Amino acid sequence: MATVTRSNLRDYRRSLNAIADRPKAGLVEMLSRLDWEDITADANTAVQIMRTAGQIGADTAALSAAEFYKYLRRKALGGEWASLASSGYNPDAMEGAVRAFVQIIVDGEPPDRFIEHCITRYDNEVRNAARHCIDSNMRRDSARVEYALVPEGDCCDYCAEIAAIGPSENWGDWDGHVHEHCNCVTVPCFEGNTEIEGYDPDRYAEQVAEADDGELYDLPF
Repeated sequence: MATVTRSNLRDYRRSLNAIADRPKAGLVEMLSRLDWEDITADANTAVQIMRTAGQIGADTAALSAAEFYKYLRRKALGGEWASLASSGYNPDAMEGAVRAFVQIIVDGEPPDRFIEHCITRYDNEVRNAARHCIDSNMRRDSARVEYALVPEGDCCDYCAEIAAIGPSENWGDWDGHVHEHCNCVTVPCFEGNTEIEGYDPDRYAEQVAEADDGELYDLPF
């Protein structure tokens, strides 16, 4: 039985956190230069900044996720397999989000709120790219692959509900998107030959049960 160690999970999370965090100061600086005297022009500039940053961040996160997938597959099954760094990044969706955030400026609110929304969107793109990459490789793999949502310790009730399922291949059309500022990761498990150190689905099932909320969340599968 191949084990995904706590160290493996820590290193993977650190990689994604670094990709998400490293450019943020620069993005804040560039977006802070916009004076919004010409809203249309500044909105176009913001879009270009965020489209480019999102592409780089998503592609880099997908590379990290592809290496993680390949490493765990080799650990469980041996041999080599060509994982693809598929990020699923949609620059048009990023543009639509940024243009929607511009309404904050139009409404006369502080530019800092606009910047905060943009930075959050960048963070989401990085983490969702990693999840998309794991999912897309799972779908093209000839081996039987399940995967689990693995929180880092405590998590929200929504993530607990998904984490409680345990490794599963019945994800329907869900490609791993969760919610803003989520540090949970999707971990592939191969041919029933993978265990995840410290991951206890029953713990998260108990959390969901203790929430006692009949209207928790509609899972996307």
